[in-house]
Amino acid sequence: MPELQNGRMRNFFMSVKIHEYYMKQVFALLVTLHISISSFAQAGNVNSETLMIDWPDTEGWKVASNQENKEMKIIELLRGDETFDNWTEIGTMMVYPNIPYKVPVDTCMNIMFQQAKQSCPSAKLTFIEKDDKTKYPWIIFKIECPVSSPESQVWHIILGTNQMFVNFRAVKQKAVPEDLKNKWTAFFKTSKIVYQ
Repeated sequence: MPELQNGRMRNFFMSVKIHEYYMKQVFALLVTLHISISSFAQAGNVNSETLMIDWPDTEGWKVASNQENKEMKIIELLRGDETFDNWTEIGTMMVYPNIPYKVPVDTCMNIMFQQAKQSCPSAKLTFIEKDDKTKYPWIIFKIECPVSSPESQVWHIILGTNQMFVNFRAVKQKAVPEDLKNKWTAFFKTSKIVYQ
C-alpha cells in the first residue's frame, strides 16, 4: 500500500489489498475527479477507462493525497481546512488496474470487509444495493467499526472493462447515520465510467 503523509499508513480502510490472484500486470491509468469549479485529472492514454464522480465544491472537497504503487492508485479528499489528523469526513478513490476478468461484486465486497476486519475485528458489514446485471456491475455497502476510535464508511465498487474502481466516504463515528448513508448512496450512483 502507498505510504501517506508523515510516513504513516492509514488505519482500517487503508489496509485494503486485493489478492494477487486477481492481479496480473499493472500499468498506469487515468482517474478523473470532477469538481464543479475545476477538474482534477491524471494524464493517461487516449481512450483510457475512467470513473467520473462529481465531488461537490459546495462541500469544500480538496485533493489531499494522490499516490500510486505497482498495485493501485489512490486519491484521498478532505474538506475545507481539515487534515489527516483532524478530519471529520474523508473521501477516497482507488483504482486497481488490469483485473483480468470480472470478479463478482459480492466477492469484492467480502474481500474489502475481510481486510477491514484485520484492523477492526468487530467491524460490521451491511449490504446496501447492487446491480450486477449492468455493463459495469457495481455494489454499495457500509463497513462500521464501533471501537473507541470509530470509523465508518459507505463503499462503492464498480467494475470496468478490466479495472476495479473502489470509492468510499467515511466519518469518525461508530455507525454511518441514516441521512449520510442515503446521501452517499445517491452520490455514488451518479458516478459513471467514460473513455477519454
